[in-house]
Amino acid sequence: MESGEYVALSHCWGARRHAPACATTRASLGERQARVPWSALPPTFRDAVALTRWLGRRYLWVDALCVVQDDVHDWLREARRMHGVYEGAWLTVAAASAPDARAGLFAADPPPAHVTAARELPLLTRAWALQERRLAPRVLYFTQRELAWECREACACECNRRWHAVVSEYTALKLARPGDVLPALAGLAREVARTRPGETYLAGLWSGSLRADLMWFSRRALAAGRRPRPRPRLWCAPTWSWAS
Repeated sequence: MESGEYVALSHCWGARRHAPACATTRASLGERQARVPWSALPPTFRDAVALTRWLGRRYLWVDALCVVQDDVHDWLREARRMHGVYEGAWLTVAAASAPDARAGLFAADPPPAHVTAARELPLLTRAWALQERRLAPRVLYFTQRELAWECREACACECNRRWHAVVSEYTALKLARPGDVLPALAGLAREVARTRPGETYLAGLWSGSLRADLMWFSRRALAAGRRPRPRPRLWCAPTWSWAS
């Protein structure tokens, strides 16, 4: 395969008893080179195949299938090449929330918590996954609550939209004292900060999505066709913040 023609899967193997039964061994190598029965693939692998097809790519690299697991020489040879596999992939699909291959890429029932810290994702606790993520030019993370994107130019996640939804809902509520506008949201902001490492909370906005966050407007005033209500005399936030 030429560089950039294939998708690579980054996933957790989990406990030994949950290792993919379809993993290539010396005994099954000939069969795997001919075909891999769809019924033999665990949910994570099936989802990755479906996604690869949907993206218009023909090839998918999966360590369990592409490395002979019980052949020490093959394993060591492929381990030395592993950095090139992820570095040369058109896209790396990361099954970030799945503890093993049985879980699949897509979460059927989001967890009750509003946020999930990156360190709580099983894949991100796996040592091998570090170089897979760092070397890959593009990574698409599948978590229980959202998709996240990371490349050499930018990072993006659906948590931006969730924060905008929170702000939209919050600003429609009543506050007895206008000066409480940011303190009343501080607890939730601290929870969200756990999922956005390296970012700074800026008076209701986030440094990682600052350009998008600055595009706020007063929906109530726009709908009524009038100017927004005057800012409170008591300073609440910088004028560029929705909290002002």
